Amino acid sequence: MASESGDRNLEFALKYKRDISALLAFGGMLSLVIGLVVLFHGTTGNDESIIKINQFEVTLKGLGAVIMATSLIWAFLSYKSRPNIITSITTEPDGNKIKETVASTTLSQSPPK
Repeated sequence: MASESGDRNLEFALKYKRDISALLAFGGMLSLVIGLVVLFHGTTGNDESIIKINQFEVTLKGLGAVIMATSLIWAFLSYKSRPNIITSITTEPDGNKIKETVASTTLSQSPPK
């Protein structure tokens, strides 16, 4: 009975990690698209928009590049949050499967032996 509960918890945790990873990947793609729009709008627009913060000046072209660069951070976080699944199958000498064990290397659980 405890094994069924543990399997359910592991399945829930893996689905949760998959969803978080997919959400981060979507955010990265969205930041890339927004960065491209800002970059190209900044290069084809008639006016030169400049953002000034103290002594720091950024044009729309530069801001678009910065927004696109953040997509790399999104991609890295998505990669790090992905679920890693290890499957171990125990078999008898005649080839019959005895037990299949599923574990995750990204959760606080030791991999099967």
